[in-house]
Amino acid sequence: GGGGGGGGMGVDYPLKFKQSHMYWSEMMKSQPNQRAVILGQFILENKATVRATAKQFGISKSTVHKDVSERLPLINSALYAKVKEILEINKQERHIRGGLATKIKYQKLALLHNNCETYVYSRHCTKK
Repeated sequence: GGGGGGGGMGVDYPLKFKQSHMYWSEMMKSQPNQRAVILGQFILENKATVRATAKQFGISKSTVHKDVSERLPLINSALYAKVKEILEINKQERHIRGGLATKIKYQKLALLHNNCETYVYSRHCTKK
């Protein structure tokens, strides 16, 4: 028995991930349709990205993508419609996240180069 383990927000995932990893990984490989539904539910509940979902379940991003975009619509079209919405939003936000990561990187570089007057980009520094 015992508590914790995986994502457990709402949907009761079959035998929590970490407690029974052997069962879980076998099911993930041998039952792609069930896996597609579980992945879809996880994305929906957590507003998760494909990358985060892949990481959570220990599978590749391409598997998550194939399951939710090809298998899920055939099994559960209502769930697919909701998941597709979330993935579309994530896709629209992706360039923003990428831009923020770049901005933060250069801010850190500028702070390291602290004899510089500008905090924008360290390469703009006049005192080298």
